[in-house]
Amino acid sequence: MTPAFRDWIERARAEHIGDVLHARLIQLPGRGNKRVGPCPKCGGTDRFAVDLEKELFHCRGCEGKGHGAISFVMFLDECNFMQAVEQLTGEPPPKDKPNGPTPPKARKARGRFVCAYDYRDELDNIGYQVCRYAEPKSFSQRRPDPFYPDAWIENLHDVRLVPYRLPDLIEGIANGYPVFWVEGEKDADAGAKLGLVTTTTAMGVAGKGHWEKGLYDDFFVGADVVLVPDQDEDEHKGAELARVIAHRLTPIAASVRILNLPAKDLSLWIEQGGTREELEMLQLEELPATNGHDTTENGAGFAEAWQPWEPPKSQTQTKTPAPVKPVPICEPFPFDPALLPRRAWIIPGLLLRRHVSVLVAPPGSGKSLLTLQLALMMGTGSSWGGWHPRGSLKTLIINSEEDGEEMRRRLAGAISVMGYQQEDLRGRIAYADEPESVIIAKADSKTKTVIRQPMVERIIATIEEGKYDVVIIDPFAETFEGDENSNSELKWCAVLWREIARRTNCAVLLVHHTRKYGAEAGDMDSARGGGALVGVARIVSTLFTMTEREADAFELMPDQRFEYLRFDDAKANLSLITFKARWFFKKTYTLPNGTKDEPPDEVGVLEPWNPPDIFDKIDAAVGRTILLAIDFGMVDEAGKPTGDLFTLTKKGGAKRWAGEVIKNHIEGEPSDKEVQKVLTAWHKNGVLKEVEHTTSTSKGKPRKGLRVNRSRLPGTEIETVTMEHYEPHTADIIPFPDEEPE
Repeated sequence: MTPAFRDWIERARAEHIGDVLHARLIQLPGRGNKRVGPCPKCGGTDRFAVDLEKELFHCRGCEGKGHGAISFVMFLDECNFMQAVEQLTGEPPPKDKPNGPTPPKARKARGRFVCAYDYRDELDNIGYQVCRYAEPKSFSQRRPDPFYPDAWIENLHDVRLVPYRLPDLIEGIANGYPVFWVEGEKDADAGAKLGLVTTTTAMGVAGKGHWEKGLYDDFFVGADVVLVPDQDEDEHKGAELARVIAHRLTPIAASVRILNLPAKDLSLWIEQGGTREELEMLQLEELPATNGHDTTENGAGFAEAWQPWEPPKSQTQTKTPAPVKPVPICEPFPFDPALLPRRAWIIPGLLLRRHVSVLVAPPGSGKSLLTLQLALMMGTGSSWGGWHPRGSLKTLIINSEEDGEEMRRRLAGAISVMGYQQEDLRGRIAYADEPESVIIAKADSKTKTVIRQPMVERIIATIEEGKYDVVIIDPFAETFEGDENSNSELKWCAVLWREIARRTNCAVLLVHHTRKYGAEAGDMDSARGGGALVGVARIVSTLFTMTEREADAFELMPDQRFEYLRFDDAKANLSLITFKARWFFKKTYTLPNGTKDEPPDEVGVLEPWNPPDIFDKIDAAVGRTILLAIDFGMVDEAGKPTGDLFTLTKKGGAKRWAGEVIKNHIEGEPSDKEVQKVLTAWHKNGVLKEVEHTTSTSKGKPRKGLRVNRSRLPGTEIETVTMEHYEPHTADIIPFPDEEPE
C-alpha cells in the first residue's frame, strides 16, 4: 500500500460518525453521547442507537451494527469498503501507484477443490477459511480481502486464530457439555451431526506451535476436554499434537481425557455405523500433562509417550483428593400441611418475595405508568386494578428512561387520579438518583461471558439499609452492558437480579421490551432474548395496547385503541394464571404548574377499565367447563359420546359448531359473532387446536375437529374428570373421559 493510498483511507477513518449523521440530516434524540431513535435504513420504530463517544451504532430491527464512519456509511449505503471511503473523502482512490492495492492473485491450483471450512469468531463473523483439496489431498488457509468483496488472500498473516465452530464451543462450555477436540474440520462437522460439541484447530500437527504459544488457551478455560487423536499408522503423529494440547489445557481446563477410537478417525468411525450411544460407551482415559515433547530417548511408543509431566520441585504440591460428598436430600413424609408456611406474596399472582417477576411490553405502551401506580398502590396498601397488596410496602424504582423531575410529574398525576395523599406515602417510595450508573453485569464479546459488577453488592446494601420490599427495574436491559437479544447474556444478568431478590428477601420486577416481530398479549415468549429470561422468572406478564380487532369488537374508533392497555398473566409458576385480561384506560391529567405565560404540563395516568365484552361472562371456572365439554366431543340424546368432534366454525355444520356449547354455558343470548370471537381467540392463543378425524357421517374421509391443549387450560393442575364425580352444567355436556374415545 502506497503512502498516498494509506493517507486516503486514514482521512476517511478520521471522519466522525456524528458528522455523517449531521451531513445526512439524520436527527436522533438523546442526552450526552447517547442517541436513540428510528433507524435511518429500515425505518423501524424500535431503537436505533448511536454512541458518539465510542462511535458505535446498532439497529435492533435490521441488526446493523459497527464502529466508525466507514462502517456506518457501508451500513447506510449498502456499499463496500472502497466505495464508503470514496464517499467520505469525496475523492476516488489513488490510481497508477506501483505499490497500490491490487486484486489478489490466486495460487496455482492444488488439486480438485472439495470445500472450505469457515472459522468464525464469537460474533459468528468469518475470520478465515481452511480449504480442502483432493487428487492429491491437501489443505490451504485464506482470509477475506479487506478491499475487494468476495476475494481472498492466501495466508493468515495478522489473523486472530480461533478454534473451529467457536460459537458452538462457547455455548457448549457454558452449558457444561464435554468438548471433543478432533483432528480436522471434517471430523468436527461429523461429530456435531451426532449432537456433540466438537472443535479442532487449523493446520493440524503443523499448527502445534500455535498451541505451544498458548494462542488457544483462553477458549478452553473450565472445559471438560476429550481429545480424539487420529489412529495413524505412525502412532507418534496424532500423539504429538495431543500431548501439547494436554500440557496447555490441564492447568486451566476442568478435565482433559483421551478417547482412542476403533477406527482411523471420527468420520470413518461414523461411516462404519458408529452412533452417539456407542460413543458414550467407549472408555475414556485420564491424561496427565506432559511438556509437549517426546521425552523418551529413542522415541517410545504411544502408551509410553504419555508420561506425567513433573513441574519444578519448587512448584510441586501434594494434593490429597477431597472426600466425595453425597448430594443433600430431604424426605418429606410425614408432615402436617397445616403447618406449612404461606407463600410470601406481596401482590398475589404478581410479586413474590425472593423471586423475579417480568413485565414484557413494547416501547411506549405505558409500562412505566403502570409500575409507578403499582408502587403507589403498594405504598398505601390499598387495592387497585384488581390487585390486592398484602400490607403497606416500600418500593425502590430504578428507571433509566426518566429523570427525577419527570418521575415527580407522573407521580403527581397518579396520586391525584388515584385519590392518595402525599403524606400517606412519605418514606414508602424511592427512586435511584443516578439510574444510568446501575450496571450489574457487562458482557465480554470476545469470551462470550457475562462479568458480575460491584454494583450488585451496592444494590443489596441499599435494599437492606432502606428495608425495601419491592425493586422495580425499568427497563431491565439498561442494567447490563450487552445484547438484550442474546439468550445467554440476558439469562445471566437476570440470574444476578434473582440473587439480589433472594439475599434481600424482596420481590424484583424486571420491565423488559418485546421482541421485534410476533409479540402478542399473554405470550411469555414475546420477550426479547427468547425463553432465557422467562426461564429465570417466576411470574411473567405482558402489557400491550389494544389491537385493531379488539377495538372493533369493543365498538371503539381505530384511533382510540392507543388509549387502552391490556395486561395479561403469561406465566405464573406459583399461582393460578388468570383467564381474563385486565384493561386500563390511559387518560391525560393536567398538572397545576402553569403560569400566565406558559401552559401547564400534562401527564398520562392509568385507570382500570372493564370492556363491554362477552369475555366478562367467562371466568376461569366457566371457561374450563366449556373447554372440557368441547374436548369431549358430541354426544347423542342419551348422553353417550358419538366420536364426532366439534368444529371451529359453522362450515362444518351448525350442529357440530362449538359455539353452541358456549351458548349453553353463559348467561343471556350472545350472538353468533360474539361466540365465534371467543372460539377464534382460544384457537389463536393455542387453547384450542384443530385436528383431523373421521366422523360418523364422513364415510371414512378426514374432517377437522377441535381438541383442547390441556396444558393451556385455566387452573394450576389438569385433572382427569370421570363420569363418576362430574356434574354437568347441562344434560348434554360430558367432561374428559379417562381415555380417548375410539
